[in-house]
This record gives sequence, C-alpha cells and structure tokens, in this order.
Amino acid sequence: MPNSLTQLWPDRDESKKHCSLGRVYSHYFQTVVADTPDLQDAAHRLRYRIYCLENPGYENPDHHHDGRERDDYDNRSIHTLIRHKNSGEYIGVIRVVLPDKADARAQFPFQRAVDTPRVRVLASQHEFCEISRLGLIKDFRTQSGDSYKNHIDGMPVSTFVILGLVQGALKTSLENKTGNAFFIVEPKLLRALSMMGLSEHEALGEPVDYHGMRQAFSFNYLRNFERLKERNADLWSFMTGNGHLHRIAIDLERPQEKKPLYYRPLIA
Repeated sequence: MPNSLTQLWPDRDESKKHCSLGRVYSHYFQTVVADTPDLQDAAHRLRYRIYCLENPGYENPDHHHDGRERDDYDNRSIHTLIRHKNSGEYIGVIRVVLPDKADARAQFPFQRAVDTPRVRVLASQHEFCEISRLGLIKDFRTQSGDSYKNHIDGMPVSTFVILGLVQGALKTSLENKTGNAFFIVEPKLLRALSMMGLSEHEALGEPVDYHGMRQAFSFNYLRNFERLKERNADLWSFMTGNGHLHRIAIDLERPQEKKPLYYRPLIA
C-alpha cells in the first residue's frame, strides 16, 4: 500500500507538516457520540437531510413525516456526529449497528441485499457490527470536476470529516467489544477507506444494486491497525486514538498476549 496519508493529502502545506493529522482535525472539528436524546435526535434529523432531501431516491421523505430518518435497526445502534467548530453545525453522521446477542438470527441492514451462507455464519458469531449511514451534508461535499470547493491545508474538507466519522465508528464498536465490521459501499468510498488505512478486507459476494452498485465487505480492526502502523504512524495515531483503540483490539482478539513495548499507557 502506498503512503496513504500522502494519497489523502497530496497538497499538504509543507510549512505545516510538523502538525499531526489529529491536531489539524481537532482545530476544525469535534467528534460527538450521540449518547443523549437531543444528540440522537440531531443524528436522525441529519440522516433525513442527507438521505431524504439531499440524495433524492435514496430514502423516501414521505415515509418520515417528522423530518427524522429512522429504521428498525436503530434500537441497537450508536451514532457518531461530526461538529464543525466554526459554524457549530453538525455536518456528518455515521451509525454502528451492534450485534443482537439475544437473538443469533437477527440480521444486519446490509443482509437485505447480501445474505450468503458465509455472511450468516459471520453474523451469528456476535463478533461483528455493521457500519452504515455514513453521510456528509451537501455543503461540505460539493465538487467541481475533480476539485473540491472546501479544503483545509490542501486536503478536501470531506476527507477530514470521513476520517473523523470512521474513527468514531471504530471507537464505538471497539468500546462495545466488537472488533470486526461489515459494510456495504460503492467503489469510490471503498477506495477512500483503503487510503484511510482500512485496506485489509474480505469481499462478501459480488457487487449488487443497492442504492446504486455496491459491494459488501468485512474487516478486522486489529489486522488493519497493525498494517497501518507499519505504513503510516500519523494516520495510525489518528485512527487509533494514539494507540488506545489498537490496545482494545488486541485485548479482544488476544487477551492473554503480552503487550509490545510500544503499547504504553496514555498520559492524560
């Protein structure tokens, strides 16, 4: 895998390369877990804006008369929001659908499109979540040709927001003792996720027509963290919270393993 941060940030200001990705991100954005009724409501309103209004045909607004997009999986889901500090506006959302440990037959959203024997076996193990409803408001993903309208130090704002959303989803699922995930994505987003360090994944069947052509994949967090650490320390540090999520992933996968020296306790 090429230097993924260089691919994501090809026009980075040379004078600012001493600033870590995390420091630049936190200057402009805040990652917020939707863990209160008000924040959960904000997540559903944002989903309505993105999936019912700004992307015609994805979800029918007539099915959501209260201006909130919901489905049957939300009762076992946790949302993460991205807040734009300058405007105070929530601009991105992502959802983690956790396994239903009380019902081994409970399905994930993507299984409406892809439900092979391999998928059913993996889903029944209660070690997988599904990452879904990754969305960004139109104002922050407007493009003109190949160039984005909004950039921060040469990187598209949308890339920063997607990085924050994915990192938030990884954190949510790991803190809920889930170290593997399913996702169903279009090719463009899959390429972006690969550049963000999630390059080790297993295809679960062929592409299907599911809100456009998409393909289902599974990935293991620990395997991706270890590969990313070898490739790019700055991106690894951001995606794992300075190694915190990597340690959780190790504890989930190999609880008896002695930690390598680089897993030092974080200092507050």
